[in-house]
Amino acid sequence: MTNRYRIRRGFTLIETLVAMVVLLIGILALVSLFPPGFLVLQQTNEITIAQVMAQQQISDLRKMPAPPAAVLSALPDQNGNIVLLNGAPPDDLNPATPAELSQLQLQYNFTLPTGFLPYFYSDINRIRFIQGEQFPVPVPAPGVDGSIHILQYGPVYNVFHTVNGNPADSISVHGPPMTRDEEDSQTGLNNPNPNPNLRNLNEYAIDYGHDQISFYPHVVPLNSTLGIRNFNMSFSAYDSIAGVYTTQSVTITVPDVYPGTPSAPVQPLWQPIPSVILGNGQTAVINPYSETVSRAYRLVSSTPGPNPPFDSDPYEYAWLSPQEPNNANRGVLLFNPLGHVSQLDPYNPGDTQALSSSQVQGLTAYVDYLTYDNHIIRDDRSISNQAPYATKLSLGGIRSKGDILSDQTTYNGLYHNDPADASPDEQDVAVEDLTNGAIIAQIVSGTSVQLYNGIPRATLDAKNGIITFNSKYIQNFNLENEPVRILYRAERSWGFQLQKAAASYNVVSAGALSSPGAFTSTSCWVGDGANGSSTTRIYFSPSEAGKTINVGDLHYTILNPDPNNPNLEVQNLTLPINDNTAFFTNINGNLYTWADITNQIPNAVSFTTVPTGRAIDYVQGVSARARIVWRDPVTNNFITWHHVDADTILSSTTP
Repeated sequence: MTNRYRIRRGFTLIETLVAMVVLLIGILALVSLFPPGFLVLQQTNEITIAQVMAQQQISDLRKMPAPPAAVLSALPDQNGNIVLLNGAPPDDLNPATPAELSQLQLQYNFTLPTGFLPYFYSDINRIRFIQGEQFPVPVPAPGVDGSIHILQYGPVYNVFHTVNGNPADSISVHGPPMTRDEEDSQTGLNNPNPNPNLRNLNEYAIDYGHDQISFYPHVVPLNSTLGIRNFNMSFSAYDSIAGVYTTQSVTITVPDVYPGTPSAPVQPLWQPIPSVILGNGQTAVINPYSETVSRAYRLVSSTPGPNPPFDSDPYEYAWLSPQEPNNANRGVLLFNPLGHVSQLDPYNPGDTQALSSSQVQGLTAYVDYLTYDNHIIRDDRSISNQAPYATKLSLGGIRSKGDILSDQTTYNGLYHNDPADASPDEQDVAVEDLTNGAIIAQIVSGTSVQLYNGIPRATLDAKNGIITFNSKYIQNFNLENEPVRILYRAERSWGFQLQKAAASYNVVSAGALSSPGAFTSTSCWVGDGANGSSTTRIYFSPSEAGKTINVGDLHYTILNPDPNNPNLEVQNLTLPINDNTAFFTNINGNLYTWADITNQIPNAVSFTTVPTGRAIDYVQGVSARARIVWRDPVTNNFITWHHVDADTILSSTTP
């Protein structure tokens, strides 16, 4: 009999296992696609964050009264003084080595501070000397005996010390560069009256051959106490033993004088330029026309605030922010309030810049300083105008004390990088008021150490980078919409570096190419075809690669010129400086980068000094770059850096 029912077989164990293996392989293949996708999303997010941060820095730069004159390579010496170096290639993110630092100390004849770590001259920290942050002395701040200025790129490296019994620090505060007048200080047949021919307080006379200098006298009333004025002078000097040009600085003291008589009015007097002894024992000789001279502001105290108080000299300043551990300071300065309204010398009849009271403007200050660490992030924000008062930082993963770093050391605070430094630190995050420089909150391990009515002023969500302020504190002190600067560090060593072309490049002769030190970051040379140079290129230090310059009143020749007009002229020419290291030029054993006029004038064949005696009148830098960097976690002692740049062209004026 035929079976009416069809036998239904199930899956065997082997078939089930095979199916599971196939399914598992498919799932694993699918899952394997996710990590690269997650990585791409993470990298895209990091690039977006970096682009926003870089553009914000460019925006902040444009809001400054004037951009810094230059951003250079420098190191501090054991006394806290800053030693300018010839410049580091802008794309060098390698870690510094002890051997590199030893070579720099030997070459420039200085000693680093005790305990100085190579970290402080690594990656973006190689370029962090801000030269000439310029601003008018601000309106006096209410409730404070002075005018407040917060340095744009603080915290700064600072060491207090004394010079001739007077307080001194690691920054240079000075007025604008003065006008040079080269004269002969010696009496002779052709110079029977060697008194300098100076017209006002903004000029100085110099005699290079006899190391003499002169300033217009500062005349005070007979019933006044005589004082002094100090002037900063920096210049290039050749060290014949080391075979390099070095930048040297001196302070020149000029006594005040009482009024003269109608028959014998006060005259400028010559005085010797203070000597500088180089490491080889020889006296430094000024390279003519390399000097910059400016009136110095006097530091009144090494403690916060003017103590003793400011006096009648408007060229005075103090620190308002206290010194942090490890040679750091937030960089809040306090100026004599007279500097906001006192530009004139009412007792000096020779001051030809006398203005009416309605035209009086404040003094302009310039500050040169070394940033403490470019890996300290500065976020400028405004506190929210309503509760909850939460502020989002640019980055998450904010470092907190006690975090274990990738090298298995323990993070020990905002101003510390040396694991062996056991001195107490104050904070992981600092929130300062940009109106008055005061600290609103110092956050340690996620909580402000300052309390208001028993509640922390602020708390930090370190993972997501969110600061939430105490509502009562904000409301009772009317801090809604208050501009603040938030200082912190973040995982992955995020950092910011400003690169800027020098405001002006010194055009040097071919003799300056004889050694690496003869060419600084603010030098340039017009090629003459010798030693492998090109007759259409202007040569620069490798530190200037990728920047943009403006060349003024340039003279050149072309093939088959018009016999009636063989030499051509261009008033202004904007050129990029080559940033391809493969095309750097080796001249006398040293590498230089260049800007080529054929980039804009294709038929040019050479510069010419006819008819003016100079191929070019001046070279200005007109570009700035904000660089944001971060790195992958350290693996096998190998670091991969990422960076995003934002470039801009700054307006320039013809000298």
